[in-house]
This record gives sequence, C-alpha cells and structure tokens, in this order.
Amino acid sequence: MNLFEIQAPSLLERLRHNVLPLDVEKKTIRSSIDIARSRVAALQGQAALVEIEALSEYVTQYLSLLAPIRRLPVDILRRIFLDPVVHEKKPRQTDPHSILLHYRPNTLGAVCYHWRCSLQCVSCETTTLWSNLAIFLNQPHRYTIDGLRVALQRSQKAPLHLAFRPVHSSSWSSLDTEMMQEVCKHSERWVHVEVTSNPELLRLLSPAENKLDSLQTLTIRTPSQSPFEPPAQPSKVFAHAPKLHTLRLIGNLLHSPSVAPTLPWLQFTRLCIDVEWNTSDYHYVLSHAQNVHELSALFWHTPYFAHLQATSHDLHKLHIHHVSQFDGSEVNVLNHLTAPALKELLVSSCKLDNLTMQSFLSRSSARLQSLALHDTPIRAADLVSLLRMVPTVERLVLANLLPNAVTNRVVQSLTASPSSAEEILLPMMTSFVIDGGYLFTPDALFSMLESRLASTNALSQLKALNIILPTLAVPAPRLESFANTAKEVVQSFRFLCSDETRRKIEVRSGSPSDYEKIGAYEFPN
Repeated sequence: MNLFEIQAPSLLERLRHNVLPLDVEKKTIRSSIDIARSRVAALQGQAALVEIEALSEYVTQYLSLLAPIRRLPVDILRRIFLDPVVHEKKPRQTDPHSILLHYRPNTLGAVCYHWRCSLQCVSCETTTLWSNLAIFLNQPHRYTIDGLRVALQRSQKAPLHLAFRPVHSSSWSSLDTEMMQEVCKHSERWVHVEVTSNPELLRLLSPAENKLDSLQTLTIRTPSQSPFEPPAQPSKVFAHAPKLHTLRLIGNLLHSPSVAPTLPWLQFTRLCIDVEWNTSDYHYVLSHAQNVHELSALFWHTPYFAHLQATSHDLHKLHIHHVSQFDGSEVNVLNHLTAPALKELLVSSCKLDNLTMQSFLSRSSARLQSLALHDTPIRAADLVSLLRMVPTVERLVLANLLPNAVTNRVVQSLTASPSSAEEILLPMMTSFVIDGGYLFTPDALFSMLESRLASTNALSQLKALNIILPTLAVPAPRLESFANTAKEVVQSFRFLCSDETRRKIEVRSGSPSDYEKIGAYEFPN
C-alpha cells in the first residue's frame, strides 16, 4: 500500500506555516486518506497496534492539511478575532462572559503557528484582545505572572474588563499576592470587574481602594453556603468609585452580610439580581439602592416574602425572570413593591396573577409604556384583563406564550372599530411584537392590524411591527397585499408565517437593527 507523501516542504513544515497543498495534490491526498482508513478498519482486532497508530496519525495530519479553515488568509482571521460577536456577553448562559475571557489570545495562539502569527499582528493594532482578563488565583496551571504582565502590557491604556476567579483556600501563595499587586497597578483602568465575596480576595484588592475612577460595572458572586470567615471590617475597596452605576449580585450575598463589601448604594442606577432571595435580602437591597432606574431580578426558586414593602421612586424598568419555566411560580415580588415611575415591565417564565398585577399597578399609579410577556403561562381571559389595566402601553410584546393565551377574543379586543360598543384595548399602542404559535385566525389578525394602521390618530397608529408566526398559514397574496399597505405607514416591518403548503414566507422592510430593537425581549445580562 502506497500512501501519499508530501515532499519539500515536508508535511509538518506545511502544517506549521499553513502551506496549502496544490489542487493537483488534494485529490490524491483524499484518495490516500480513504486507503489508510480502509487499512485501519481491516487491521482492527489484529495485533498491529503500531501500524494502526501510524495510519491514524497519518489520517489526522493530512485531514488537518485539507481543513477548510486553513484557506482563511491572515486578514480574514484578524477580522474574526476582532469581531464584536467574539467579545459580546451571552445573557442566557450560566456564566455570561465574552468568548475571549475564557479563550485568551495566548490560548488561541496555541492552535497553530499560523494563528499565532495572526494574533501577533492583531495585538500590534488593537488592545481589545488583551483587555478582557480572567485572573485565576490559587490555580498556577491556569495563569502565570509573566502571562499576566504580557497581557497588561499589550492592553496598553485600554479599559480593563477583569474577572477574579479564586479557588477557596485558607491560604494564598506568594504568586497570588504578586499577581494581585500587578493587576492593582492598573486599577485606574478597571471598567468592569467581577469578584467573589472571599474576604482574602477583597483584602488583596485593597491597593485599588480610592483608585477606581473608571469603574462602571461590578459583579459580586458568592456560593450558596459561604465558607468564608467574616473579616474584622467589611472591605471598602469599592466604597469610592464615582462612575460605578451597575451592580450584579449572584449567589446569597446578604446571607453573610459581614462578608459583603461596602458599596456606594445610592450611585447604582442599574441592578441585576441573580440570587435565592429571602425577605430581608430583597428589602435590604431596594431600601439601600434607592436611585435604581432598572431592576432585573432572576429567581431560581419561588421566593417567600413577608409583608415588607419597598418603594422605588426612580425605577423605570422592571424585568422579572424565573429560571424554571412554567412551574407555576407567581410573581409575588410585585406584592411588596411600589414603583410610581415605572415605564417598562418584562415578565419571563412567571405565572401572572391578575389580582397581584391590579394591586401593584393601582398602588404604583404608573403610566406603563411597554409591556413584554415572555414564556409566561397566562389564559386569554386573564390577558384581556391585564391589557385593560394598562391603557397607556405603547409597546406590546407577546413571545412564546401558550397557544391558548392569544385567541381571536384577544385579537378582536385590540381591533379598532367605530361601531364596537366595547372600548378598544391599548388605544395608544404603536409597536406590536408577537412571536410563537397561537389559536387566532389570519382574518382576525389582519383585521386588527389594518384597523390600527388606518387610524387617523398619530398617537395610536402602528409604527413598528415584528410578527413571527411560523405555524400560521396565510395565503401569499393576502400577506403581500397587507405588506404593501403596511410599508407605507410603519417605520419597521417584519412578518414571518407560512403559506398553504407550509412553506415559510417572510416580508420585511427597514434595517435588521429595527427588528431587533422592537422585538427585543431577551432578559438582559
């Protein structure tokens, strides 16, 4: 059996420098790989391990030589490494950090010589690749002091996004102390920081105290059962950070209040809570963070609240999410909150109780402008009742609800008709987003949309539509006729459904960013 052998330069040299095979070589290489695989299959069960290993190595190396990614030139690789998607955070991941926070440039550079050269070229032009750092303490195999210094040097003067990841330990090595001293030298560049409530970690961060003039976002994590010994005094490393406006709490921070660092509560305008709450935690945070404009609360279990009330006078956006979908968990957090300035309410994966909602809205006297329901179990009758409570809503989002949540009754209640004796729901609605599979008919939907588009009142005429109904069968001519009318009125338009043959059809106008803006109902990170 004769296998293909590359000559001058050798196979390993080609792999190292990304020297691609000629077109005339590729066909021969593929045939040779098939021969090697057949030989390996024939040798299975025989005492020929040395030959099998050699053939397997041969297949691996030549497949790598033919890999499509090797055809990417350096300039394309550099664009991929610098693409914003690579650096963005994923809101629904358990650990919402950018890809490059986990796979640092030196890790990507270990893939091959070609990638390493590409990354070196990139690092000379931008600091983005080196400004997102995960600092692994008490884990010398994950990071070295030399590697940290190189990253900080290559980041130049760029804002730093830092995540400190210590393993719980009663003692810290001199290497850990040296690493913390090194990163604290650049504290004036810290913009986004994630820490745990480990007292020893906070003590090692103390050189940064009163030097966090650029810090904007702080994430504090604690395990469900804090194993730390409480410090003599709470850490004050984050007490003075004039630009700090966003706080994310993950874990059971306040179950051990002596472990929590001192925070500038009145500065926070955005608060994201991802914890297993009890009454004292909830009341403590909202009573201290009195200037919060946006509150995002994720619940892993149905929290128990006593009769403690919290009033947030500046709260404009409230996002409530329950991690366990459709387990019947009610949003009883609203029983203990008053938000007179509330403009936007998003409820995800929580059971809505109309009495709770009515009490909350009546107590707050808020003029709600945006209502979004996502993965929320609610019946059609209750949805109609809820919409009747919020006549000032201008933007309505109904996403991934149960099929019987939006029926002809709901759609007809939103239809503007001069002859109708019943008052129209949401008379000020100008933006409508619906996503999922529901029980209403196409005629009912089009009648509602056309009645809204024909409104002569600019305050109630639809301006933005994002309709994603993959299971709704609509005759193509009907959709085309409606789309032509809608495009003359609305600023952004998207309609996705299927025709009579169940073939997906989609009509849109406007830029993709328009659809993303009006259709955004993902829980924020």
